[in-house]
Amino acid sequence: MQSSVPSLYYGGYVDLSGHQFTLTDGPFPTETVTFAGNGLVQADQHGVLICTGRANGKVYVSITVQPRAPDQINISSWDEVVELSWTASGDSITLHGPAGPMTTDLTWTPSPPRDYRLRVHATGRDDPADWEAYELVLWPAPPSPPAIHKRTDKLGHRLRGEPEPSIVERPEAACDWIRHDWQQDSGACITVVTGRTKAEVLATLGARADRARQLGQPRLL
Repeated sequence: MQSSVPSLYYGGYVDLSGHQFTLTDGPFPTETVTFAGNGLVQADQHGVLICTGRANGKVYVSITVQPRAPDQINISSWDEVVELSWTASGDSITLHGPAGPMTTDLTWTPSPPRDYRLRVHATGRDDPADWEAYELVLWPAPPSPPAIHKRTDKLGHRLRGEPEPSIVERPEAACDWIRHDWQQDSGACITVVTGRTKAEVLATLGARADRARQLGQPRLL
């Protein structure tokens, strides 16, 4: 009978190489992976490879190991959600980039060797300016076929050999100018107003229209 699996959680940034990072019990893999099966993740005998939108740099990754399957599947905050089975060897497992493990704290030994179910969540793979992030959730479970719970980003469609989906602009995209155009060395207050013209807002705030300066392109939400 297998011993119980403790609950573990880690989060941090992982260095990338060639659009990949890995959850592995060995060195960073060097073989070529196409990710054609599900467009996001592929398992082999040494670990699990995850395909990223960025070729190099860093992405944020959190990982949760838990004793049983999650009660719900979280798809609302993610672009792609894929689930597959993976057999951990029992050696030390860590999130790994080409330069080494993410952190010395992110290592556990799933002894004895056991079968896991891994659910990979991804967001921000299509736009280099986006905050690209991943959530990995593992729990012990017998092997079963892969499952794609959500597939909405363009990268996943290309890797699966599917036509790219139509671009659906997120509601918060109207506020992207705050991130791209903002003066990082300036203090400011952002006020959201509805049902008023620009002149009315300026008058209410006691501002002078001749001194107002526009940041980014105004857009209606």
